Amino acid sequence: GLIDTLGAEANNCLIEQMERAFITSSRYEYLFWEMCYKLEMWPFRDEHSNNWAIDRSEEMERLP
Repeated sequence: GLIDTLGAEANNCLIEQMERAFITSSRYEYLFWEMCYKLEMWPFRDEHSNNWAIDRSEEMERLP
């Protein structure tokens, strides 16, 4: 596939970036499905306070 082709031609720096992007997207997907299971709302940034309405940063840090 596309990722296999790009990975085969990538240098170490690009491979590390690809790995970080994959891990980040996997974490967000996990949180999405966990929120669906718990019937929660997706977090959004409050325009007035610039804070997250639902803060899940600690959960993100604990994920593998």
